[in-house]
Amino acid sequence: MKLAMTGTRFGITACGATFCLLVAFFATPTRASQNIDSPNELLTIQVSESNNQEFRVHLARSSEERSRGLMFVRKMPEDVGMLFLYDRPGRVSMWMKNTYIPLDIIFIGADGRIIRIARNAEPHSLASIASGGPAIAVLELNGGISDTLGLAVGQQVHHRLLPTGEAP
Repeated sequence: MKLAMTGTRFGITACGATFCLLVAFFATPTRASQNIDSPNELLTIQVSESNNQEFRVHLARSSEERSRGLMFVRKMPEDVGMLFLYDRPGRVSMWMKNTYIPLDIIFIGADGRIIRIARNAEPHSLASIASGGPAIAVLELNGGISDTLGLAVGQQVHHRLLPTGEAP
């Protein structure tokens, strides 16, 4: 009888554990296995007098959107990114918690110019990546794209919500 009860307890425990795993699975954010879609917002970086690079960006304006960022995204098109916007310039820090893809993190100053680029930020890292100065926005792109396109500090970023206004 004691063995039967032990077996029953094990069955209930295993059943409870299975239930907990199912709850954890379904409670995972919906973006956990999703790829990021194609947003309609346009952003342009003026690389040179004759070379403008266009990106389609998602906007992260609220603190909740900025906290979530690109967490759980496993794939992103080369011309897509996320633009984090802040109400006023300030020192900004980012991290890569729950971020599955390497990112180039581009910090943008109050004049709409790039003030720092953190290239190929390591996925899942909890290390703080600081702006290095007051930033009004942060642009996250696929890791390595900054080198490929020749993006650099001082280049002008154009977006309808940045101080420089509309893209040229």
